[in-house]
Amino acid sequence: MCAQSVEIIPGLLNRLNYMEREIDLVEKSARKWETKAAKLELKVKKLEDEIPKYKSTKKYTVLVLAIIWFVVVLAILIKGTGKEECTRMPKLQGACVGPGGVF
Repeated sequence: MCAQSVEIIPGLLNRLNYMEREIDLVEKSARKWETKAAKLELKVKKLEDEIPKYKSTKKYTVLVLAIIWFVVVLAILIKGTGKEECTRMPKLQGACVGPGGVF
């Protein structure tokens, strides 16, 4: 072999070995990220499967709150403020007298 090739070939071999190690590292990293991506896809699938459950829960909650609101408003309308009872009932020493006693 000539002197020039003796100088060039070891450098080329070193670069080739370095690049092969880099390729191995990149492939290893790619496999790791592919594994993580697959795990995340499974998590996304599970979460997508849970969405309908929470939508139905939301509808149920809104329905219950609407019923409670309706009952409270109905109770207020039925009971009234109590002022009407004072004007209809006789007064005793500045207090209102009603079916439940003096108030």
